[in-house]
Amino acid sequence: MKVKHHVGSILIASVVALANPVTLTQLQAAAPVTTAKLVVTVNGGGSLNPNDNNKSLDVGKNYAITAVPKAGFSFVNWTVSGAQTTTSDVTKPKLTFEMEDNLVLTANFADTQKPTVTITTAGGKTANPVVTISGKATDNVGVASVWYQIGGGTAAMASSTNNYANWSAVVILSPGQNVITVYAVDAAGNQSASKTVTFNDEAAGFAPPTVAGISVQA
Repeated sequence: MKVKHHVGSILIASVVALANPVTLTQLQAAAPVTTAKLVVTVNGGGSLNPNDNNKSLDVGKNYAITAVPKAGFSFVNWTVSGAQTTTSDVTKPKLTFEMEDNLVLTANFADTQKPTVTITTAGGKTANPVVTISGKATDNVGVASVWYQIGGGTAAMASSTNNYANWSAVVILSPGQNVITVYAVDAAGNQSASKTVTFNDEAAGFAPPTVAGISVQA
């Protein structure tokens, strides 16, 4: 009786197993999911949405990330480092990618905001052929230089001791009307709108090439 009972149990178990077969797909689904850490960096002024930097993502799964420029900047492109072959257009802010090991994404932004410049020196008539003009300049990142130009002459760089937050220039005037144009340039090459100041030199034919050892523009 014990042997028959054991045989019967085996038969019942076999019937249950046949009624509930385990497929290869089920066995594969039970395998652990491989993850890797994503590295995402920003070059320039902008942010990421979502910001998945240093986050563990499933390898082989598709994800999307969007580069968002801040005020005064524009999106340029994505730089992708790795064996990535399934990325979408890297010139678009939204990037779709397949996660893989050692994947590094960089969102590149460019400074597009122009600096501003002002002239604080008042123009007008003068009997002094040498004048000093001064003013201020600002930028969202930083002013690289301020330039001044008399009429259609060659532009010369103004002086500053605080990164052009305040600037000045010694200018030698020619007899008659002198229109001085000033503009600022930032590190990205963006140029400000020009400002002008006009002096009417009433001095009689005085135009030295240097002032106190400083070369100035005639």
